[in-house]
This record gives sequence, C-alpha cells and structure tokens, in this order.
Amino acid sequence: MRVLFRVDASVVIGIGHVMRCLTLAKALQARGAQVVFVCRELGGHQIDRIQRDFTVLHLPAAYQGETSALTPESSVSEEADFTAVLTMVGTLHFDWCVLDHYGLGLGWQQQVMQICRRLLVIDDLPSRHKDCDLLLDQNLLSEPSGAYPGRSTRRLFGPSYSLLRDEFLSYRALPRPQQEGLPRLLVFFGGGASALELLRVLPVLLPLPVRLDIVISSATPERATLERMLEGQQHASLHVDTEQMAKLLHAADLYVGAGGTVTWERACLGLPGVVAALSFNQQAISSACAEWGMQDYLGLSSTVQPIDWQLKVSQLLAQPERLERMRQRALALVDGRGVGRVVEAMECQV
Repeated sequence: MRVLFRVDASVVIGIGHVMRCLTLAKALQARGAQVVFVCRELGGHQIDRIQRDFTVLHLPAAYQGETSALTPESSVSEEADFTAVLTMVGTLHFDWCVLDHYGLGLGWQQQVMQICRRLLVIDDLPSRHKDCDLLLDQNLLSEPSGAYPGRSTRRLFGPSYSLLRDEFLSYRALPRPQQEGLPRLLVFFGGGASALELLRVLPVLLPLPVRLDIVISSATPERATLERMLEGQQHASLHVDTEQMAKLLHAADLYVGAGGTVTWERACLGLPGVVAALSFNQQAISSACAEWGMQDYLGLSSTVQPIDWQLKVSQLLAQPERLERMRQRALALVDGRGVGRVVEAMECQV
C-alpha cells in the first residue's frame, strides 16, 4: 500500500497535526506501507522531524498572492496547493491520501482523487463539508449524526480512534509512580505561537509548592525569554522537542495548558487537567471533556486571567479525591488502541 500524507506545521498551526499523522504513518509503515509526506516549508514546519523516518516532498512557504495565515483555520489557495502537490509527486499514484489540514477543504479533496484511490480526512471542525472515503474525528461529538455534511463512506468518530503512539499504551499498563515531596505539574501550551500564553501563566505557577515540567517546541519564538524566566528555578524543568511526552504525562499529577490533541494522550494515561482553549477548534473539545469529568475548563484563553490558573490549580491539588475521580473518568475515555483501528479501516477499503 502506498500512502500520501498532506499535513503542515507552523508557528501558527502548531505541531499537533503532524504528530498525529506521524503516529498513523509509522503504524502503516509497520504493516508494509510506503509512506510519503508533502509539507510546506512554513516557519516551525517540523520537516526535519518527519524526515527521520519518511520521505518529505517540500512545498513552497507561500503561494503567489497569499497572505500570512493568522489562525490555524486560515484557508489556503486550494488550486495553488494542489498544483504544487502534482508537481512534486509527478507520475506517482497512491492507494490512500491522508489529509489533515484546516486550510484545505472540499475543492482540494475532490481534486486529489486524480492521484489516489481513497481519501482519509482527519478533522476536528464538524461544520465543514467533506468528500472522502474515511472521515476521522477523534473528539467527543455532541451531535455526530449532523456532523460533516457531504460524502464520507465511513466515519470513525470518537476517542476510541485517537491516534496515539505505542509508548502511551505501554505507560498506561504501568502503575502510577509514587510521588515524593512536591506534586508534579506538566505544563504545555502547544508547539507554536501559543507560548505567549505560557509566558502569561508561568509567573503565577512558579511560586506554587510544585514541580514543573514545561514542554515547548524548538519553533517557540519566545524560547530565550522562557529560559531566562526559569534561571535559578530549582523545581522547574524546560523540555524542548521532547521525545518523552508519554513518560512526562505518566509522571505528572496534573496537566496545565491548552486543549487539543494532547487531550487524548492525557486521557489514555489518566491525567486530569486545567485547560483553556487557545483556538476555535479547541473550544468544543475542551468543553466536552470537562463535561465528561476529566478536566476543568477555564474558557477561551484570551478571557482567562493568570490568577485564574493559579487558583484553579491550587484548588484541585487540595482535593485528592476529586483528582482521583477525574483520573478514572479520563482512563475510561481512551484505551490507547485507536491507531490500530484506523489502520484496519484503511486496509479494509484498499
């Protein structure tokens, strides 16, 4: 089976789309598939990470007449993008194309059938129209029957299809580590420009009697500022482009940060959280998981004051019984075997 992935990362988009596509790509490769990625050379693109395991065809950072994307949902010229993809792939044809991109919609999906037999679309925005063979939304959907108008031959909906790496399943099977001394917080606000929110929140977390593991990507523009802020902080560690996210989440008592794809990694390991939505696509996810009982949701980040983070974190750490209930609710949501289910669905349609 030959599979083409069309996905981007950037300071604006973040790295979550690329990370979940890498998880699926490695699972397909382990089953004998030949995998090729097509990505734009945007600031914070993560192409170096992808190239460790897969061929990457490079698209331009900008198309003629295009303005810079202001949000992860900003549209891309579908005609320009698909023309560039055609130029890159040449005469190659694929059994599957996997599209994970908010900026490329129905027009791109219909054009890509010129070079692939089947199309899998990964998305989080249920109002968008689709034309695909498989549609994957790993989130809790309030009204799944009315989601994603258009054609989708089979729909894979819900956290049971979460695309998690094997190490999350491995850590899930281990007992929780016995904490000695201070409780441990995992702090993560995404892999791009969302570090601005991290700069707002860290000053109110540092005085708390906790240990902090702070995760960022190397594309974080404010990395130097963060490093200066953490100088001399004995109970705070900065992790850049970590390959140990599962280990860090497993060791933590509480997560503090953004919603998004990390939600399902936390659920698999039973880690409660205090979260805010940093973008439109994170609002429904964050709210639904709060209703499920695995986290407290503060709202859209632009409306949350730093002191709100401090008060909520302090409140939860003082309620061990509630934290344990949240932990059990999280574990009940994701079993860590979603990528295998998605691969099987793809193989059934080849």
